[in-house]
Amino acid sequence: MRKLLLKASLHLIAALPLAVVQVLGSLLGMLAYVGSKQYRSLFRPQYESVVNARKLPLKLWSAIRASGMLFSDSLWIWRNPQKALKRVEVQNWDVVETAIHEDHGLVMLTPHLGGFEIIPRVLAQHFPATILYRPSRQEWLNEVVEEGRAYPNIHFVPTNLNGVRQMTRALTRGEAIGILPYSITVSVGYGLGWLAAHIPNSRARVVKTNLRLCFPHLTEIEIDNLALEHWKLFGRSVESNAAGFGLELGTKFFLSFPSALRLILAMENPAS
Repeated sequence: MRKLLLKASLHLIAALPLAVVQVLGSLLGMLAYVGSKQYRSLFRPQYESVVNARKLPLKLWSAIRASGMLFSDSLWIWRNPQKALKRVEVQNWDVVETAIHEDHGLVMLTPHLGGFEIIPRVLAQHFPATILYRPSRQEWLNEVVEEGRAYPNIHFVPTNLNGVRQMTRALTRGEAIGILPYSITVSVGYGLGWLAAHIPNSRARVVKTNLRLCFPHLTEIEIDNLALEHWKLFGRSVESNAAGFGLELGTKFFLSFPSALRLILAMENPAS
């Protein structure tokens, strides 16, 4: 029932002008803030922390309305991609073209600012791209989101190990990938660490040897589990640093492990 209602709402929004959709989104944002204690407890502290850190004027209700418009804009873009693209003005696109033509892959950090759902559609006009996203825990909602986001030349992958493998392969093909430059990258880092832990190399042996010396009372299974946690945290640190200083460098560092690409291929094609 909820899925049908949401789809009906999408069809309704698609038929409305964007200005009307944004008014509705503004109202939804205010209703969500007033009606949900949990939403208020998450929204206000985060907003105020940014305002205080950047010494910006406090415009709480403007931010609340904008958050609702962000949601309604996304729904409108899903159903009206061509109309949305006509409204887009891209600056310094030559920088992107130069980077993608180097054939080393392109990492694009795409934060949730404004109508961020338009970004994959802009990329798709020029080259294929793989976009990382976090699937909804509710299956019915996830189906609606995937259907709305579907677009030619764009491949959405989830924030799990399979998604990490697909992004890595896209980079090795010289294609573009898009990720969020904050919490979701933690999942990517854990995935990189998991892969690093299962690649035979001297570094992995050194980690386990050190753990045996420091914790002689642990069993081999406990040593293996502790080593895995080490590599997951290591992968997260690489990802975190990469988000700030260049994700491409972090990815290249990960791929410098011996047999990394062969392991990825073997995991995707276990029969071969």
